[in-house]
Order: sequence, then C-alpha cells, then structure tokens
Amino acid sequence: MVSIAPTIGGVPKTLLDRVKRIEVESGAGEGQTLSNTQRVNNLGRANKKLRRANEILQGGFTYVSTWQGRFYPVSADRWVKA
Repeated sequence: MVSIAPTIGGVPKTLLDRVKRIEVESGAGEGQTLSNTQRVNNLGRANKKLRRANEILQGGFTYVSTWQGRFYPVSADRWVKA
C-alpha cells in the first residue's frame, strides 16, 4: 500500500480505507455495508418520529367537538359539555 499509493497520486491511509470499504461492500471483509448503514439510519429517523408522535398523543388528549350539545374530553377523566 505504501509503495502503490504515491504512484497513483494518493495517501496510503486513503487507499487502505478505500480497499477496506470495497472488501466490506463485496462481502469479503468485516463491517457494515453502506446500504445497511443507510437502512439503520432511516429506521432510526422513523423511530424518532414515532416516539415524538407517541409523546404528543400521551401528553394530553384534547379533542374539541364543534357540534352543539356534544361532550368533549378536557383530560383523561374530565368531560365538559360544549
């Protein structure tokens, strides 16, 4: 690596990193593939959105009915007539 890198115009560390990445992507080396890393990141984002939505739903359920004479919940145990 050290002798090849200068001849192709690079640094040995960069060349080594690229070789390792190619080995991982082809299945010959150990590590996570780029597609798997992207999949995990996407799942993490989706999980974060779901947790946020769950917090909003658990934080306080307030539903106001626009119909006359209907009851609507102010909190989990208190109802008010509209």
